[in-house]
Amino acid sequence: MSGRNMRAPRAERERGSADRRMMPAALAVWATLLARHAVGEHWDVAVMTAMGVSLAAGVAVLLLTRGGPDARPRKAAPRIGPQCLWHAAVLLAAVGCATVAGGLSDLAESRDPLIGLLGSGESGVVTVTAVATTPVMSSERREADCQIDMRVRTVWSRDVGSPSNATVRAFAEDDACRWRQGAAYRVSGTLKAARFGSATAWLDVDRDDDVRETSPPPGWRAMGTRMQEAFFAQTDRLGDQGRVLVPGLTIGVLGQDVHRQETEGASPVDDTYAGALEEDFKRSGIMHPMAVSGSHFVLAAELVRRCCARLLAPRWFAAVGVIGAYAVLVALVYPSDSVLRAAAMGMVGVAGLFLGRRSQALSSLNWTVIAILLIRPELSGSYGFALSCAAVYGIVLFDAAVAGFLEGLMPTTLARAVSVTVCAQIPTLPIQVMMNPQVPLLAVPANVVTSPVVGMTTLVGLAALLVSWALPGLGHGLVLLASVGTAVLERCATLLGSMPSGTLVWPDGVAGAIAMTAAELACAAAVAATMHAMRILRRDDAADAGIPDGAATGTPYRPTPMSRWTTWWRETCAMLFDVQH
Repeated sequence: MSGRNMRAPRAERERGSADRRMMPAALAVWATLLARHAVGEHWDVAVMTAMGVSLAAGVAVLLLTRGGPDARPRKAAPRIGPQCLWHAAVLLAAVGCATVAGGLSDLAESRDPLIGLLGSGESGVVTVTAVATTPVMSSERREADCQIDMRVRTVWSRDVGSPSNATVRAFAEDDACRWRQGAAYRVSGTLKAARFGSATAWLDVDRDDDVRETSPPPGWRAMGTRMQEAFFAQTDRLGDQGRVLVPGLTIGVLGQDVHRQETEGASPVDDTYAGALEEDFKRSGIMHPMAVSGSHFVLAAELVRRCCARLLAPRWFAAVGVIGAYAVLVALVYPSDSVLRAAAMGMVGVAGLFLGRRSQALSSLNWTVIAILLIRPELSGSYGFALSCAAVYGIVLFDAAVAGFLEGLMPTTLARAVSVTVCAQIPTLPIQVMMNPQVPLLAVPANVVTSPVVGMTTLVGLAALLVSWALPGLGHGLVLLASVGTAVLERCATLLGSMPSGTLVWPDGVAGAIAMTAAELACAAAVAATMHAMRILRRDDAADAGIPDGAATGTPYRPTPMSRWTTWWRETCAMLFDVQH
């Protein structure tokens, strides 16, 4: 047998679409960074202990697999192959890299002058030079009208400037709310410790002249801001439903959360209606209008690929087109952790497209998680990043099995829609109950009903965002059409969210997440036990029929409920409309 044929059986087992080799490393990096936050000051002792135990385990595995110089192989004793050693080495390397990245991040944060001012209690009034990283939003505090997140570059204390890399959330009144995303500012205000949110500190701006723009935003960012403002000008002409949901579904920010100057002839959004509508969406489990997800990037990439395929464009041209579409999306939508995950994972897929390789969602996600967490360790505790990654993990790992099971109970199209929703819900529910101790019991039917509307409405909203700055009339027509789709979402969320039995109260915090995980494992075990019992019953039926166990007689035909309904429907149509047959 040639060497090629000897390698064939192993090569046939390799499937890039099911490559799970880097998944333990990604989870190890994530778990290490989370443990670092949980252990706190005792982290060094915990790391040394874990590394010592891992090293001892690695040495023991090495001795068991290789033995001494005179050791003879034992056929009966199982041997741990060299692949296990490589996996152990990769896990140790992942833990070590995560430890180093987290340590460097903590070291940089502890030596930041802004953190030093907060820790010393000498915060008070400070002056910073910072760059605006988000659009202007409505303030979450009653003491201010608007807020914006900024990345600090220099902290001025007693006329001495010190470099900084901390993030602050600036709060200001209406007169000082003329911020522009991407621009650099010199801001004076009262520095306070952040009570909530992802920012390191808060900066209260008291006067309009305390804010001075030192450099304008880049041209691409200024163009993106102009397109957003033109889009908001068209949504302001809609009713409250459209003003709230169309921006949310398009750029990931609900209409009432966007702060903008008063538009002529436009009344403010009813806060009571907007709050009740947002609560209905949460209770019904429809989260599409709350944030930009990977579906935006999937839609954009698929549209570009189909256009390039129609034009018979080369592969590299399609890859460049997808990169351009991703860049436009990142510039126009609200910057969030889920957008970062989707864009990074999409770029890995673009690299595969450029090289002529098929996309590998699981491998791309694993490398994306590893790279992002090592570069930005603080994202290990971000709910948005965790929800985005968990949903994709669930779809990639479980969708094929769940869809195959559901196709025997319902039509194929419906089975796939239900499968995607169920698979996304499985790993995200433990995270959701940590944020909101309520389980939306009707999330699956709600998302199945709204999923066709969400895709088309998102495309229409993005088209309106792209053309409103140049063709306001066309942009208004598109936002009107998008508001028709969001009206369907509103109706579904209102009906399902107002049901008393639509949600299940659940413990919150880590205890609630553990309880939810245990409940999901129990349900999975029950399903597996049921299927195993059905296989035993079928084998007993075959034995009663005189079919020997293990005989090559094939699998007995068992019509599924869906196949029975399909047969009945075809026979009914034949009797009613095709009598001659």
